[in-house]
Amino acid sequence: MLQYRVDNLDAIGDMLSPERRILLFGEPGIGKSTLAKQLLQHYHRAGKPCCCLNADPGTPAFGIPGALCLAEWKAQHWLARHHEPLCSLDAGRFRLPLVGLVQRLVTRLPTGAVIIDTPGLVRGVASAELLLALIAAARIDLVFVLLREGESPPLADELQSCHIRCVSLLANAEARRPSKVQRAQQRSQMWQAYMAQAKDYDLPAAAFQLLGTPPPLAATEAWSGKQVALLHDDKLITMGEVTAIDDAVLQLRLASEPGMANRLLIRDAIVSEGMLHTAKPRTSRMTATTPPSASLS
Repeated sequence: MLQYRVDNLDAIGDMLSPERRILLFGEPGIGKSTLAKQLLQHYHRAGKPCCCLNADPGTPAFGIPGALCLAEWKAQHWLARHHEPLCSLDAGRFRLPLVGLVQRLVTRLPTGAVIIDTPGLVRGVASAELLLALIAAARIDLVFVLLREGESPPLADELQSCHIRCVSLLANAEARRPSKVQRAQQRSQMWQAYMAQAKDYDLPAAAFQLLGTPPPLAATEAWSGKQVALLHDDKLITMGEVTAIDDAVLQLRLASEPGMANRLLIRDAIVSEGMLHTAKPRTSRMTATTPPSASLS
């Protein structure tokens, strides 16, 4: 595997051809999102179209936390084009629906190169499965592996098995993983910005197909604060929070009007005291949930 420094993009300029499908892989806080921005700027200066697909619902550089986003770099800022909700910050636990959402976003790619900014999962079975699935789903042909000085590439055998070009980049020495509190604050601020014009709605649960991992309607405490996405068939209408549930009527705070939504997606992302985080697992007996194929919406 060839190795370069992340601060010397000129050395890898010949790899950045039009129509490239590039996946950024590395541990949290190593600089993947910064590199994604640098690569987009490189393409922009060269007059070549390029977009970025954020596949990290927990610590996104742009878009809505708890969702995946396809965006372009315009006028020195991210311009979101499409969102697909996951309603979870846990890419490892919900890797099957996450990969399904990547597949959906890939079908909306404009002409040009695309950069996939991945979750910082680099160890264990779940990470290996997710890496291989993302490479296949997005039809990746180039992987940039971000490393620290003296480290070996994580999941090297899995990368080698893909038979695609993999290049390691030495990260900036200043790159640091933000603390758990910092990550929570960043995503919560992004969520609060998205919900800045939110309004309250009372909607009967019977009006929706309940997807993901919905608790029993009688378990009112399990609904309170949960992040939800409202969809019309497969199209995202809006996202929001459950403020309460009373007699099978959902009290929702939504970023925009629910329109003709007929599906409601809910998993384990929850808002409490203004902070967006992962709900603690319920200790009571779990009920049957929607099949994985249905939860890809």
